[in-house]
Amino acid sequence: MPKLTFYPLGNADTCLIDLANGKKLLFDYSDERDPKNSNDKRIDLPKALRDDLNAVKRDYFDLVAITHLDDDHTCK
Repeated sequence: MPKLTFYPLGNADTCLIDLANGKKLLFDYSDERDPKNSNDKRIDLPKALRDDLNAVKRDYFDLVAITHLDDDHTCK
């Protein structure tokens, strides 16, 4: 069954789509989290994505798409 994952990134957007056939599609990428700020509740996106890939024993996404070039969709 397909699965959508939306990551808590504040104003930013990142969505991971897992298809029924095992393919992984990543839409946009924004890692603006401040790890030094304990009040910053945004997810550690690089870690979350690595963990997701490691869980299925792979190191790539089948597709990475950037929907537009605003910083909150392309940061880092």
